[in-house]
Amino acid sequence: MGGWTALSSADVDDETESLSWSGVVRLRVPALMVQQVLGNAPARYWIRCVIVAGTFDAPPILAAIALNGAVAVQEQQGLTFVAPPEAPPVPPAGLLARRPLEPGSELPWQRVELPDEVIVTCTLWSLEGTSWREWTERRDLDASTAIDAHFVLDRTNGEVTFGDGEHGRLVPRDAPLAARYGFTLGGRGNTPRGSMWGVVDEAIGRALLGADFDPTVADLSAIEQVALAEPGRDEESFAEAASRAAAELWAHETLTELADEAEQETLDGLRPERLTQSALPARAATTLDYERLALAVPGTTVRRARAWAGFDPDFPGVRAAGTVTVMILPALPSRRPMPSRSLLSRVRRYLDRRRVIGTRLLVRGPTYVEIGVTATVAPLGGAAPARVLEEVRAALDRFLDPLIGGPAGRGWPFGRDVYRSELLETIDRVRGVDHVVRMTIVADGVPVDCDNVCVGPAQLACPGTHSLEVGE
Repeated sequence: MGGWTALSSADVDDETESLSWSGVVRLRVPALMVQQVLGNAPARYWIRCVIVAGTFDAPPILAAIALNGAVAVQEQQGLTFVAPPEAPPVPPAGLLARRPLEPGSELPWQRVELPDEVIVTCTLWSLEGTSWREWTERRDLDASTAIDAHFVLDRTNGEVTFGDGEHGRLVPRDAPLAARYGFTLGGRGNTPRGSMWGVVDEAIGRALLGADFDPTVADLSAIEQVALAEPGRDEESFAEAASRAAAELWAHETLTELADEAEQETLDGLRPERLTQSALPARAATTLDYERLALAVPGTTVRRARAWAGFDPDFPGVRAAGTVTVMILPALPSRRPMPSRSLLSRVRRYLDRRRVIGTRLLVRGPTYVEIGVTATVAPLGGAAPARVLEEVRAALDRFLDPLIGGPAGRGWPFGRDVYRSELLETIDRVRGVDHVVRMTIVADGVPVDCDNVCVGPAQLACPGTHSLEVGE
């Protein structure tokens, strides 16, 4: 068997910054790859990725593999063009005749409608004499002069508006107009994974691709879509815009109501779908705002966030006036998930731009109290002792897990003590357990004399090493 061959930087196009972001990694593999057998796996063409340095704040997930793949944009092309008998045959972009536009009128604020609605991009030309003049889109014509070939585009209605001769140039009378534009299907373009596509032989394709357009190529007749097409959206209605504005204005109150309904002073531990449905506050005025914003930092995956006012973890017994501390946990499936320095920095920068002036902001990772259990378990008759002990260990680890543990199964709550009765109940619920003969709790490697383990306000319990045996 041959060894591994490293791909050069020229063979790798990485949009993910070493798998730290969502995106596409394009590989140009050697032409002489051969199938090989690794372990018990059948013969395959193998590509491997090795982590050399650094850490992840969320485990990378391979969504799809596309051989000879390409990224496609859901945008349809529209062409309009009409030319007088002695005009050049086509506009500068090499477009073919399709549907004509209304010619120039030399009147102020001339309006021209494109054949399609919901325009994404648009380029316009006017034929003046024997040459084509290109027009430039602007958001408005307030700063345009009488000689500026500028226009304003209403993307929703597909309507083009030219100037009045003072703010923006007039279109010469009877000057033919040509347009090349892209329009979208909105939500209808979000086709599911596995959809099959093909190339259609029509004039627009030949105009855009020229000699490279050949729909008869076999590989282009059945193109499989390997991922969900997203995130196309339909036009927002006035009612939807008004509802969104109201949600943003009442974002602070909505978060307060969510916490009150749960009878707690934090958003931590609420169902994630309830939080994602709430609007983001524009500013962090309360600790609930800090928690909601920390979960929505672009480009990050923060699983949990907990904020305190007047608290500094370096001085837990002192009231820190004007200080807000935010504890975050990444989405790492480990016993003690800790945010990386990069994640802490990104969250702090995002929150810092939204804090109240004068607030001292601290963004930290939690400290853990490692909980181990030493216990003797009596199994039911007929139950396999090894299996029972394995399931007891897994149940304890799951109950004490910082991300999926706790009484609600949404992570161990910050500052919540560990109770002996709950550990006994966790063991007793395991299939095949008759009863617990004896049990001792070990906190950070030290046996606990009392029944419960006290956990500090900014601390979390996490599973430690369990010593389990079968007894009568």
